[in-house]
Amino acid sequence: MEELSGFAAIFILHHAITDALVSQSALRSVIHVNAVRCFGTCNKCQARQNANLRKTSLVLPSFLAAENHLGRTALVDHNDQYLYDDLLHFSFKISMALSDLCGKDGNMLNHQRVGLLSNEWFISEKATTPKAIGKVRKTRPKRWFDLHLFNNGFKNDPAIIVYTSGTTGPPKGVVLTHGNLSAMIDAMTSAWAWSSGDVILHVLPLHHVHGIINALLTPLCTGATCLMLPKFDPHKVWSSLVNPLNITGGVRVNLFMAVPTIYVKLIQHYETELHRGRGSRLMSEYIKSVCKERIRLLERYGMSEIGMALTSPLDGPRIPGTVGKPFPSVEVCISKPNVYAKYGYDVLATGNSKRTVVQPGYEGEAGELLVKGPSVFHRYWNRPEATQDAFTPDGWFKTGDTVAVENGVYKILGRSSVDIIKSGGYKISALDIERHLMCHPAILDCAIVGLPDITWGQRVAAAVVLKEAGTLTLDKLKIWAQDVLPSYQIPSILRCLPSIPRNALGKVNKKELVTAVFPEFLKQR
Repeated sequence: MEELSGFAAIFILHHAITDALVSQSALRSVIHVNAVRCFGTCNKCQARQNANLRKTSLVLPSFLAAENHLGRTALVDHNDQYLYDDLLHFSFKISMALSDLCGKDGNMLNHQRVGLLSNEWFISEKATTPKAIGKVRKTRPKRWFDLHLFNNGFKNDPAIIVYTSGTTGPPKGVVLTHGNLSAMIDAMTSAWAWSSGDVILHVLPLHHVHGIINALLTPLCTGATCLMLPKFDPHKVWSSLVNPLNITGGVRVNLFMAVPTIYVKLIQHYETELHRGRGSRLMSEYIKSVCKERIRLLERYGMSEIGMALTSPLDGPRIPGTVGKPFPSVEVCISKPNVYAKYGYDVLATGNSKRTVVQPGYEGEAGELLVKGPSVFHRYWNRPEATQDAFTPDGWFKTGDTVAVENGVYKILGRSSVDIIKSGGYKISALDIERHLMCHPAILDCAIVGLPDITWGQRVAAAVVLKEAGTLTLDKLKIWAQDVLPSYQIPSILRCLPSIPRNALGKVNKKELVTAVFPEFLKQR
């Protein structure tokens, strides 16, 4: 069993966040619906929490969204490895993580809830203005600021464990180092031009890199403001995005990150509660105008193991359904298996943030995405064999996603194991079909899967959720799809469901979906 104690401090994030806390002390760092925290206040609360973290090996927080960042900020300057999880997350997932962390001997690791203690170093409770903070820095540097700073020799030491979503296999604990976190934050800060003037609405789960690093640590490191809701509420999200006076006291949100399910819920709420007369008609029209004039979707791609890898440009054309180019410091490779090649694969294309080179003869061909860079994780927790299998012999991380590139712009076709359907000699992207079906006027949600077939290899099947009062038959779907899909991509099987099961991140476990919804086709194998 691996030992957790003695892990080094996250000096990198401490530098960045503490600098932001000090330089932006009069600005709002996190706004909750019932409270506003300034950076100066956060710094005091951080110092209070620091006092109770010296002897902790592993911290298992059970925070809700409100002011969670205080505990997380406190943890960035101690010898702790931080397992992020959410009180709202399913209990069996937490049990799974604890079992995995404990190892085969079943011994529980030391853990401890974070509490607010009396402040030993930051004595003045009124030092919340830039002037007061500056005075404290000059008079008590050893007791408050420098006391917690470490040298920069810990980049390769473990920092946090984040569990994968488990949509294609058992969840695995991804061990991210301090250097990984720093590289992720630096890349997003550079590519997306984060600044202290930004305000992000945070509604993402705090047990995944998207919610932890993209939407929380990155804005904190740049001195930006987080508006956090205690849970996802479509009406409050719409109000925060287009009419901030109701919730945020006039703070204008200019950044919002979400998973596809959240966007589906927002559209559903708009159509059922606002647009069709149940809410304010004026609000409905206002939302429509704001979305049309001010909101631009920026698609990107990432994983727990690598952080963000590909992004559409902040400035410049964004092509719907594509994820742009690699982030700064990220290298990518598109590959296809070849047991006779030196490293077990052929290279179709390689790329970085500046350019992509496609090998002659492979133009337009799709393959598995491989990734290298300082943001790539080092290992899975207690899974040495899984770690070895996750990398090529020459050090590329195998994402398991199939991609294609055209004119230097990358497109994700889906998970190679479940989203690439092989039917009648064609390789079909389930994600492409899903994107088209979501434009159907009667479909609220959908998932495309491949079912075994003795003649075609696989058949394209659609599981859909219909909008209120919507109706749909397979024949009608086929007629509609003729205008948007090639004939070999049109679903030949249809199931209408009340809902499609998704995990906390909005992802569908398609293997479980096939077993639950299409069991008769599995018997044919």
